Amino acid sequence: MNTCNPRPPLVNLTAARAGEAGNRISIAVRAGRAVATFNDAAARPVLRVRAERPGPDGADIGISIAAAEGGVTITVANRTAQRSYGPLASIAAAVAALDADPDVIAERVGDVLPAAIAVTPLVPSVTVTLSEEGLRSAEFADLPNATAIVAALDADPAVNATLAGAGAQLPDLGAANNFFLSG
Repeated sequence: MNTCNPRPPLVNLTAARAGEAGNRISIAVRAGRAVATFNDAAARPVLRVRAERPGPDGADIGISIAAAEGGVTITVANRTAQRSYGPLASIAAAVAALDADPDVIAERVGDVLPAAIAVTPLVPSVTVTLSEEGLRSAEFADLPNATAIVAALDADPAVNATLAGAGAQLPDLGAANNFFLSG
């Protein structure tokens, strides 16, 4: 339990093993890369796009997808520039084109092209590091909300995580959420 943060918790986190072993588990929350996931026409996730660098500037990036002859055209826009790629005929081509962009990183999560969509901003995220002192560290990168944090941490065998607050929120960064578990 974190007693340093005056805000109500978003996530309740306990060690899977009580006692000394559990007391050696620490959590650190820092800024992640802004992120957005794009779906195909059947609303299945097919493309995840993240800002190249962590921090708040990634939220100034917007992605739009337009239908084009033979595929889609994807546009990446920030405060100072707009770049379009396409027509792109496959999800592999879309990932390759976006990976060449200086502002974003693309990840294929499906097998077909994303559906057309108006400009969608990348949303802020956090990266959570779980460390078992002297044993291992696990990094859960670019999590866009408390629900995603709970899913990532609860899948780790060292801890049990449950949602305690609004699932769409992000936790505070820094000292308020960098701590050892106790109990």
